[in-house]
Amino acid sequence: MNIIESYRSALINRLMSIPSFNAAWPTIKSHLLSQLPSKQALTSQDIFNLGDHISNAFQSIGGGRGQSDVTRAGTNWESLVAWYLNICLCGTNAVTFKGYKKFIPDGIDKALTVNYGNYLLRSETDLLMVFLDHNRLQSQSPNMNQAIKNYRSIITNNFQNTSVINAQCKTNWNDIAQIPMLWNLVYSPNFNHPTVTIGKGVYHIKNLKNFRYAFITVPSQQLNKFSQTCLPVLRVNTLSGGAYWGRPTINGICLSIKEIFVKNQAGGCLPNVNLIGIEYVNAVQTVSNLIDWQAFNLY
Repeated sequence: MNIIESYRSALINRLMSIPSFNAAWPTIKSHLLSQLPSKQALTSQDIFNLGDHISNAFQSIGGGRGQSDVTRAGTNWESLVAWYLNICLCGTNAVTFKGYKKFIPDGIDKALTVNYGNYLLRSETDLLMVFLDHNRLQSQSPNMNQAIKNYRSIITNNFQNTSVINAQCKTNWNDIAQIPMLWNLVYSPNFNHPTVTIGKGVYHIKNLKNFRYAFITVPSQQLNKFSQTCLPVLRVNTLSGGAYWGRPTINGICLSIKEIFVKNQAGGCLPNVNLIGIEYVNAVQTVSNLIDWQAFNLY
């Protein structure tokens, strides 16, 4: 496999090895498959449209209300969102990863650092969507470890041509919405504060090709609690990268997560939406080894 797909394979294998997500996967998988045709009848549109169903798939696993249950639910939601975004992005030069130090390119890590006086702060980097239109990512890689090393190096060395979406994932959507709203302000190119600085040296979000901030929720609350004028909706409706849930779009309230590809393709922030899902479907139906389609454990 090439560098980007070897890197994606490492990411998905890491996701699938998370104990709570691994335990929940059979139930989630069953729900997702109920929304899909047979492997040979599968289309890229089917994969794209899974975004309308991942909230129900997530909620099918149930869960308690204790602190450990809440933490586990948050991890599972982040993992499922990362799984969906990556299955859609197979075959492109874009990838989505959780904020594991091993996977984050140094340049992006430095660019997202917020300096408050003598303190270093970071937003909750639940997920990062990174896109670089560069031929080197299509070079063959001898193994996953080398692919991770090469990917991080290529992104850092081509920092100014790289697009990043920092996506905060939350299972609930209420007062928590003020957190992405505030980080969206901090990570604005025009943000200015006498004691707060962003980035390190040349690695600053304003030097990226694109930088956007997004919010992705289940949500765990009843949907009839949200309207176009309620505070949680108003707080996230101006996020630069958009606000989404794993359900069909309700105009004026929230977009389906699948719309993140539509909303962010302008300016080359993400690949053209017409590419979404195509290469995964091709790999599944031809049993191709160009993509590690088996890592997604769907078919």
